[in-house]
Amino acid sequence: MQGFLKNIYLRPSCYQCQAKHLRSGADITIGDYWCVNHIHPEIFDEKGTSAVLINTERGREFFSNVQATTLTTTFENILKGNSCLISSVTEPIARKRFFQKKWYTFEEAVSYSINPPLPLSTKIKFTIKRLLGQKRIDKIKIIKNQLYNNSCASHTLTQQNA
Repeated sequence: MQGFLKNIYLRPSCYQCQAKHLRSGADITIGDYWCVNHIHPEIFDEKGTSAVLINTERGREFFSNVQATTLTTTFENILKGNSCLISSVTEPIARKRFFQKKWYTFEEAVSYSINPPLPLSTKIKFTIKRLLGQKRIDKIKIIKNQLYNNSCASHTLTQQNA
């Protein structure tokens, strides 16, 4: 689910969607009603709520025969949680990492894509910070800066004396 929500393994066409702006030619568009809990909390359901967009008269006729609990809302309300109706999703960098790891299980590939391994230098820094504590790291930085400044000053003095 994390990979889907982060747009990692969508179809390539989703990143340049030709159906955005309701140009699919469909009579009805159905999808999840994301953010319904903020817009219409009275119909929020943990199992999910669908948004149904009636695009044509034929779609209206068809949907009039559907027996379901309905609530009329605006396109703007649905758009608040479904921006992909008018714009394509951006292809994430993690998608490339996901498809490079074909020998992993699906779950491992998603995890690797979302949380790539840190470079060794970063791992070392985190370990040192954890072991020494942040105050010690700050002191080390101050000492390092003082040593650097002192060496620059002595180097400048040596050049001036020459």
